[in-house]
Amino acid sequence: MTTRNLAPMAPSAWRVWMVRGLLLVSAGSAWAISHRPFAGPDGGLRVREVTSDVGIDFVHRRPDLHPSLRPIAPQLPATGAGVSVFDLEGDGDMDLYAVTSLQDAPNALYVNDGTGHFVDQAAARGAVGANATGRHAAMGSLWADLDADGDVDGILYGFGEQILLRQAEDGTFAEDPEAGLPSWMNAACATLIDHDRDGDLDLFLGGYFPGGLDLWAPGTTVVMHEDGEDAHNGGRDVLLRNDGGRFTDVTEAAGLHGTRWTYGCSVADLDDDGWPDLYLALDWAGEAAWRNDHGRFVPMEDIGLSRRAKAGMNVAFGDIHNDDQLAVYVTNVVAPGWVVQGNNLRVNRIADGRGMPNEATPPVDGCGYAWGATFGDLDLDGKLDLLVTNGHTTADPDGDYWYDFARVHAGNAGIMQDVAHWTPWGDRSMSGFERSCLFRNLGEGQFVDVAAQAGLDDLDDGRSVAMSDLDGDGLLDVVVANQHGPLRVYRNTSEVPDHHWIGLALRGGPGNPTGVGATVRVRWDGQVQRHVVTAGGGMSTQDDPRVVVGLGGARRVDGIEITWPDGSSQALGRLAVDRMHTVVKR
Repeated sequence: MTTRNLAPMAPSAWRVWMVRGLLLVSAGSAWAISHRPFAGPDGGLRVREVTSDVGIDFVHRRPDLHPSLRPIAPQLPATGAGVSVFDLEGDGDMDLYAVTSLQDAPNALYVNDGTGHFVDQAAARGAVGANATGRHAAMGSLWADLDADGDVDGILYGFGEQILLRQAEDGTFAEDPEAGLPSWMNAACATLIDHDRDGDLDLFLGGYFPGGLDLWAPGTTVVMHEDGEDAHNGGRDVLLRNDGGRFTDVTEAAGLHGTRWTYGCSVADLDDDGWPDLYLALDWAGEAAWRNDHGRFVPMEDIGLSRRAKAGMNVAFGDIHNDDQLAVYVTNVVAPGWVVQGNNLRVNRIADGRGMPNEATPPVDGCGYAWGATFGDLDLDGKLDLLVTNGHTTADPDGDYWYDFARVHAGNAGIMQDVAHWTPWGDRSMSGFERSCLFRNLGEGQFVDVAAQAGLDDLDDGRSVAMSDLDGDGLLDVVVANQHGPLRVYRNTSEVPDHHWIGLALRGGPGNPTGVGATVRVRWDGQVQRHVVTAGGGMSTQDDPRVVVGLGGARRVDGIEITWPDGSSQALGRLAVDRMHTVVKR
């Protein structure tokens, strides 16, 4: 056998081969990175419209008001396309109620068959509503067990009479004229709140037009706001205490006052004192927050809500930073060349004395003529996304009403208030043909609009929007009600097989069976996300009362804490993921 002696390699040669090796490794890594599957900023989030496939065929129409007000019909009842999500039959399947505003037109009660397919049972159950000239034009609805008899009742709020639909043992509904609701007011929003923590749900109604104004027989054309930035001539807000299913007006006794133009309202414990507070979006004014001091409300001063030139329209809460603090999203208007008010995204820092600073930056600060909005983790990556509806009036694309709108607002208060001074609208558009925005949360306060990539591409004039898992697959679907347009349902078709989730359906007792007002904290993988259970919020919306939390790649939760409306706490262990859990109050 021949033996060959190898001479040691020179240090310079070693360096050459090491550099070559590093270059090869780097090149290989670069190739692998460049060729790995990449979903882009949309994260693979996808929705698909399935409205007709799931049995829904509903169109909202504006009310036909007094002839003297018809020249600006698109502006007067600019809302009214409301949708509510709730469990009518207690079977765990979410049902829908959609309202229209046109006289003699029926509302719709869509009952879920358990697969995400719906049948309209409004007529069969006596729940079509009471839209009628000189009586009622619906703006929205609320659904809850208001008399603690074990079934769900309904409240139809709007312009004119406020109506309570009480459910009988056979599942049908009938109006209750003795319920104690206001016989006449012009309400644009409503929310349920156990303001005195006595175990049942009280009712807050947000006044828009002055309460004594009959829009079918006004007797005057002086019906509009007297100021484009700080109007005080609107409707009176009303708080009604629930006394065993009958209601008593306690507005003044509870310290509430003012005649603003309230468009949006919702409830959360903002100062963590155990009492539910009120947050209001005010058209022609901005925002207001009322702290609940043991059943009596006082204005929250010096928390950063004093900015003028805002047209607040929506109130939605969401823990966007996963830091156990709620943010509130209030929509406003952006119309390039005419007005740039911008949406507000305020994060609650009241506990450390910083109030509610506005963290809205592009793109969430301005996405069009914005109306309804809601938070939800659509791709289950552990961060709350945000969906916003847009568009005022979509009509003739060659006609634009913005110049005439701006011209009347340049006048004095007397000109703005009088419809006779407004130019007739005709068939013109104003901020029409606007797509909704779907802001995916990238973390650290950063969002990106993925609506086009995700498939949210309608150009209707959106108003109310809700998220709910309608078909039981763990993904939140989307329901959008459009003003003077169709109700649309979008199935969430995102492919996120490596993402997990957990759902909680609260059971809070006879007077508040869905735990309205409860605060839920879910902890996982070093994260904590706070949710609040509401019944009324957004823009003419009642969202799904269940809590759904995306966990990203985490396969377990580390703990769940519930603070019930009466102030008691309940801790849960490591519940199984990828399923909905029913949690009964201890």
